[in-house]
Amino acid sequence: MVGDLFVKWMKHFVSFAGCNLESKVILILDGHSSHKKLEALEFAKANGVLLLCLPPHCTHRMQPLDVSFFGPLDAYYNREMNTWLKTHPGRTVGLHQVAGIFGRAYGSAASVGNIMSGFEKTGICPLNVHIFSDHLFLPSEVTENVIETGDRERAEGNVKEFPGSATGLTQLFQDDLAPIAPVQCDCQVIAGSSTTQEMLNEISPYPKSVSTGHARNTKRKVTGSQVLTGTPFINEVKAQVQNKKEKEHRKSVRAQKQVKRAILQGDSDVEPLEHFTQDTVDDDDSDAACLYCNELYSKSKPGEHWVCCQLCKRWSHILCAGVAARTKVFKCELCTDN
Repeated sequence: MVGDLFVKWMKHFVSFAGCNLESKVILILDGHSSHKKLEALEFAKANGVLLLCLPPHCTHRMQPLDVSFFGPLDAYYNREMNTWLKTHPGRTVGLHQVAGIFGRAYGSAASVGNIMSGFEKTGICPLNVHIFSDHLFLPSEVTENVIETGDRERAEGNVKEFPGSATGLTQLFQDDLAPIAPVQCDCQVIAGSSTTQEMLNEISPYPKSVSTGHARNTKRKVTGSQVLTGTPFINEVKAQVQNKKEKEHRKSVRAQKQVKRAILQGDSDVEPLEHFTQDTVDDDDSDAACLYCNELYSKSKPGEHWVCCQLCKRWSHILCAGVAARTKVFKCELCTDN
């Protein structure tokens, strides 16, 4: 999925959903970058579509399609495929058969019961904030780096403890673990720890993260569930689009300044065109088109050199003009004929 395609999909969705500003609908989706294209957000808001973005890395639990639709669809498709192969011995499935097989599987999977079950099992409708057990959150604590970060944040009071965390498990099993005596091993004796957490760390330490020898310098923006059609988010996207346009404009200006142009006069000593720097070009210098092929300089390939006619002051590619890079005096064919 890309941004432009999502805009077309959104128009298709609105045409069938029948929504408007008086009768709005909620569209639940993940946080893929294509879903945050400004044109799509503005179109959705103008047509009464509230885009609700799920938290990252949670679609396997919170997206109804992932929970209740794709699984049955895969099972029904395999069933229909096996049925077709048995009824057509010796034949292989080709492009002309896939649509029919998939269509029957889709009709079986896209039932009202499966759709309602998906919204129910994800806790969306009816709303159930306790749909996920505490142990489902444990995979987020997979290395000692994450645990140390979590412990530091909890010490600062920034993280609320939940029963499924390491400390929460200690509290749950405190009564059972307290009477345990020191464990005698063949290799060493694990002495009684001051806290049960230290004992758990000795018995089952946290897995080590794989070190590549390089410090991580990537910083990801921490996001959560968002209303993509909300005014604050749309304003943020507009600011990002504006910054991108400004960067592209500055890049285009730099490209124009880097045109290897110099007015070559008489027998004056000049350097090869490839040695000219952007200092030889004025800030007000505009884009130029080749005298022969009419291609703009901003569209030219890196390393292509240009030369200026001494009479008409028009520019052209060196290859189009048929001259060498060290040419000091150049007159185009139009001026030569005249």
